[in-house]
Amino acid sequence: MSSRRGTSPTDTRALSTTPKETYYPPSHSHPGQPSPQPIRLGNGGAGPTGLLRALAEAYYAHSPDSKFAPAVEWYQNISPLTLRALGAGTLDLTLTYERDQEAHALDVGWADADVGSVLVFNDHFLLVGPASDPAGVLREELVEGAFRRLHKYAEEDCERSTEGVFFSRDDDSATNLKEREIWTAAGVEVPSKAAWYLCSNVFPADALRRAAEEGLYLLVDNGTWRTLGSEVRGRMRVFKSGGDFLRNPCHALVSKNGREEVMGFLDWMRDEGPGGGQEVVELFGKDGEGDLPLFTRARQPDFTNEEL
Repeated sequence: MSSRRGTSPTDTRALSTTPKETYYPPSHSHPGQPSPQPIRLGNGGAGPTGLLRALAEAYYAHSPDSKFAPAVEWYQNISPLTLRALGAGTLDLTLTYERDQEAHALDVGWADADVGSVLVFNDHFLLVGPASDPAGVLREELVEGAFRRLHKYAEEDCERSTEGVFFSRDDDSATNLKEREIWTAAGVEVPSKAAWYLCSNVFPADALRRAAEEGLYLLVDNGTWRTLGSEVRGRMRVFKSGGDFLRNPCHALVSKNGREEVMGFLDWMRDEGPGGGQEVVELFGKDGEGDLPLFTRARQPDFTNEEL
């Protein structure tokens, strides 16, 4: 059982202080049994894919003390807000994607330095866009070249330059920071003031829906791309994927003096054995023989098959 998330776009720069979803152990249905304090988990992009739900449910299924386990509350915020909430004591565990910000959280005492920053899984960025590929980015071998071609197309060749070519979340999220990094690697100043460069502070699913509706190119994570499936993929395709540059590793941090239940959940997420969290990550999203998962486990930096 869980609370359901809404469908209207959310401003990612506004801190959410209520759980987006709550995952309950089997004992939740038994009245009169004491309920331990929930594990308050902060994350932006993995929750909407269903991975956090899958991890919580598998944890309950494989824990010998599941009937006494706490509920897991997922709070959806981009990483900068998630880490500040950890420092404020309103979260117990965070799953974030920015090494510099995580290092700062450890340095200033927002997170437990003895636990540190723990890699728990890898997501992967994709450059996607209209299936017709009007900018011709498919001809480029590297994502940096694709961005240079996008810039040239929008500035010199495109009759739609006032209508929009590229969509950016522009919210200091992991996706937005990676996008800026790619523009820099391409030798192009971030075109934030260009009419063809459209911006909005929304979460990945809403960004992908808008890009599909308006025929825009977009940097998006593989988890979101795969989750929305046929809703957008009839109109869009993947142009660039794979490789370390587009890897989006997710690290866990815990609050200072983390509770035993929180550490138990984190230890299970790191477990490489059968029934452990890493097996859940490896299998999540695989529907049949040859299917790729949505994410890769911590020790697997990329998919063996790069066709996403």
